[in-house]
Amino acid sequence: MTANPSSKIDGKLDELESFVRSGKVTMERGDVRALDLPHLFSARPVSDPNEGHSGPVLWLDGDNFFNPYKVSRIARRMGEKPDEILGNIYISRAFTCYQMSSLVLEKSPEAVGKHEPKLLIITGIPSLFYRSDIPRSEAEKALDPVLEALPDLALETEMLLMTSRPDGEVKESEI
Repeated sequence: MTANPSSKIDGKLDELESFVRSGKVTMERGDVRALDLPHLFSARPVSDPNEGHSGPVLWLDGDNFFNPYKVSRIARRMGEKPDEILGNIYISRAFTCYQMSSLVLEKSPEAVGKHEPKLLIITGIPSLFYRSDIPRSEAEKALDPVLEALPDLALETEMLLMTSRPDGEVKESEI
């Protein structure tokens, strides 16, 4: 007899959530395709077991990584309705380090207050700040306030998950 895919995914997510604490910043680095925490947690965000439902997800996408088809596929495997899950994910995309700075420093506090997300995902910070055409000193100057703001954002949500690719680039085959 084969195990239900939903229970396998739920078990893995429960195991992973044990490493994540409210008010903490969690960083996933490396080949994100191997584990793909952002899409897994988006399909079943961290939730209060007493509430019986998951909450909204705020995703600041700096490397064009969000894939609604992946979230839908994972949600279906877990017995969830993809439309309901996707309706709870709020995405803002940044294509420059300055846009990401604006999202984190100016837009996120307002969005967190409005949507009260259980999960805040930020993808692509290293690639936006260090793989851009601006001088490294200018990139670091723009990055410092973003990094300083992250602990406060983590306290406003149940979980803040950041991911980065080892090479900082989106592969054409992944688009």
